[in-house]
Amino acid sequence: MKKEEIIKNVQKFCWEPWLERSFKTFMVSLFKDSITGQSFARIGVNAECDAWVQENGVWYKSEEVFDHLAKQIETILKNTSISSMTSSLENLYQQKKKRIKELSMEVKTNPLQQLKEIYEILTIVGAHIWFVHGADHYYSKKLQQEVSKYVKENIGVFIGDASFPIKKNKHTLFEEAMRNGTKPQQIADEYGWIKTRDGFSEPFTPEEIKKCMKNLEAMQHPKNVEVPLPLQPLFKEVQELVYYRTQRTDVFYELLFLARPILKRVAAYYNLSFQELKNYPIQTLLEEKPKKYDPFYAICYKGELLFSQTPLIKVINQKKDHAIHGVIAQKGIVRGVVRVVKNPSDLNKVKKGDILVTPMTFPSFIMAMQRAAAYITDEGGLTCHAAIIAREMKKPCIIGTKIATKVLKDGDFVEVDANKGIVRKLK
Repeated sequence: MKKEEIIKNVQKFCWEPWLERSFKTFMVSLFKDSITGQSFARIGVNAECDAWVQENGVWYKSEEVFDHLAKQIETILKNTSISSMTSSLENLYQQKKKRIKELSMEVKTNPLQQLKEIYEILTIVGAHIWFVHGADHYYSKKLQQEVSKYVKENIGVFIGDASFPIKKNKHTLFEEAMRNGTKPQQIADEYGWIKTRDGFSEPFTPEEIKKCMKNLEAMQHPKNVEVPLPLQPLFKEVQELVYYRTQRTDVFYELLFLARPILKRVAAYYNLSFQELKNYPIQTLLEEKPKKYDPFYAICYKGELLFSQTPLIKVINQKKDHAIHGVIAQKGIVRGVVRVVKNPSDLNKVKKGDILVTPMTFPSFIMAMQRAAAYITDEGGLTCHAAIIAREMKKPCIIGTKIATKVLKDGDFVEVDANKGIVRKLK
């Protein structure tokens, strides 16, 4: 497909800011083929995602694209359960974890040959990632429609509490290991990768884990809610979906982390440092025509990918709005100093009693979340990571503000009124 045709096909959709991630070119390029029908078929479903757009760490969303994906997934879910998808991903994880460890030990094998296999593995996991986006889109609308028939007040809070996953994700196991007194080095070996969600950050060290173990707060158990009988099958699926959402990225980032010895050999092959590798699309490395993009703009249509150092399409920019409103994930009112965190490297600046402001939280944020008094996010729904942890820790949380990280800055003193879903800047 020619460049002009790819641009035309992507531009027919309306794109607006969606997720802010500290991804560089290499990371973004890993998602080239994961939206295709061939990749979805490899996870056992008949679907595809039409397109995606990424600009310098910001993913853009198209309602038309997600509506189409959600419609396909609605059909799939008539014969496929979310639990079957999580089981499939767990089997894939166990197989590929073993394989990547084997590849990492094969130091005499051509690193580009190994890189190709790593890419194929991550492409399959990436199909799970996009499947969840479509499933989220479908269930979010279904939940609002069905729950309103039985719950008349605080529908959002009810959905969040009733959707709390039963299964334990890697973050929960990580925290349990610290509470159980497991040796810090052992924890770092098993869970250090949780900090590396941009693909190139350093993992948790035993020293960092020691500090976290000293400051762990008492575990707060999620609130038990009585789900009306007609809604119970729906919430059983949604609980599994919330677990699946975290599981798919846990698998992706852990496998990518385990592949670092191979990535470092690829970097050496091209006389690059490991950190320099993040600015090169994996496709150019595999073709032995390495090309650097920093800054970068990327669009993908049905597996056809374009990178550029200048904008490729027009996108909708968010309106400037200094009023901060969002969805209540956990009630409460607290005041404190703002700390804006956009990258894992920023987490250490969050001190006890601060207000954590971020595009979205991840398992690697857990230490900062323990110190913070409240959380404010740009993104997220009532079953997102920030909402779940806020309810666990009983800390005020407002999600989905869209603009918090753009309006607030480090040092601002704010009141987080999570009873009304409003953030007020006091000074």
